[in-house]
Amino acid sequence: MASDAKVLCFGDFSRYCIREAGGLRLERSDDLYFHKDQVALRGKTRVDGVLTDATAINYLHEAVT
Repeated sequence: MASDAKVLCFGDFSRYCIREAGGLRLERSDDLYFHKDQVALRGKTRVDGVLTDATAINYLHEAVT
């Protein structure tokens, strides 16, 4: 871990807003694992977040010794 790593977050998480841009996209590939008689599935989504009140959440930083 880096010396300035944030190891713990605590506070009022209701002040953190999450936005989903678009929906969940599922993809299927019958070719990727054809030789093993398997099907590959992958899910993708785009999300973003913003803290609306900077004093609502605090961090515990990694101590340097």
